[in-house]
Amino acid sequence: MKRTVLSLKSTLTLAIILGLASITILTSGCQKSAAVAATEEKYTPVKTEKAIKGPIEKSMTYAGYLKPLKSVDVSSKSMGTIDRIFFDVGDQVKDGELLFIMDKKNASNNLIILENQMDTQANQLESSLKAAELQFNDAKNMLDDMTVLLSEGIIANQQFEDTKIRYEQAKLAYETAKQSYDLFFNDPSKSSFAAQINIAKDGVKDHEVRSPISGIVAQRNIEEGELAGNQPAFTIVKLDKLILEINVPESVISKITLNQQVQVKVKMQGDEIIIGKVIEISPTVDKRTFTYPIKVEIDNEAGLLKDGMYAEVSIVIEKNDEALLINRNALLLDNIQKYIYVVENQMAKRVDIEMGVDNGTKVEILKGLVEGQEVIIKGQDYLTNGEKIQIVQ
Repeated sequence: MKRTVLSLKSTLTLAIILGLASITILTSGCQKSAAVAATEEKYTPVKTEKAIKGPIEKSMTYAGYLKPLKSVDVSSKSMGTIDRIFFDVGDQVKDGELLFIMDKKNASNNLIILENQMDTQANQLESSLKAAELQFNDAKNMLDDMTVLLSEGIIANQQFEDTKIRYEQAKLAYETAKQSYDLFFNDPSKSSFAAQINIAKDGVKDHEVRSPISGIVAQRNIEEGELAGNQPAFTIVKLDKLILEINVPESVISKITLNQQVQVKVKMQGDEIIIGKVIEISPTVDKRTFTYPIKVEIDNEAGLLKDGMYAEVSIVIEKNDEALLINRNALLLDNIQKYIYVVENQMAKRVDIEMGVDNGTKVEILKGLVEGQEVIIKGQDYLTNGEKIQIVQ
């Protein structure tokens, strides 16, 4: 029994000793592993892209509603009853085509009366001139005879003077009649009757109202039988070209040039890009919005675009075809100084930069970088200068 107890005690003691030894060995091993790990260097994983040469441009987008290049309200210059209408809304018209006719009976009658009166006056002037010429010739002949008789002493001087006075009177009457005749027949523009007739002819002509431009009838505000007045009877628009009016701030206006090509998207046409051009740049600011009005012209030969459609125009305001470019995600800011990290000897190196064109995706670098350098674009937010890095993809 005593041997059994002693044996158990010996076994227990041996187990305790072996356990302590194991703990000591394990602790020693852990301490060695920690020491080895502490001596290993840390590498921060980053993603990079090379700085490359290429084109870059920055655009600004503005929106508005399409308008006709030209819109003309057509009115009658004369009052009258509308006799006949030749076009309706949506019809194509050509420059000079007859839109509508008014009853011109009264205007035509007035013209006939004036022309008759003019013929009467012409006959009177012609008769007056012939009579004045006859009297003048008679008076001249009489004066020639009296001059001979006076020289021969046959008549008294007073009789000669009376004949001479009658001659001067006949001469004046003839010259006056001839002047009136010449004015009437040779220069009718100075004749009051001729002026009245021209006005009357215009009045008759005004009863025929024609389109001043080629285009499409946008509005027709009259009906046959109505009295035409000063209100627009037709509205004609040119839709082969459309206008998009936009307003840009002062920071942009100096970067836009006349005839510059722009890209236009019309909402109803989906993603189709239409090329337009800048045709007007206002030199003065709109006092209400403090922006500058600009007009963009868009071709519409197919006629798919309509007045009032919503459109957006993209205008390039900065451009460089040979820029040194990096990914915009690489940018960091220290107060007002922009900087990036580049890879140098497996370390992150801070580089202060100067920027050019920034289009929101790529950035032009003007100073601080050369082509081909590896630029850190991801993982750089918490880097420090000289920190060890590991490039991952």
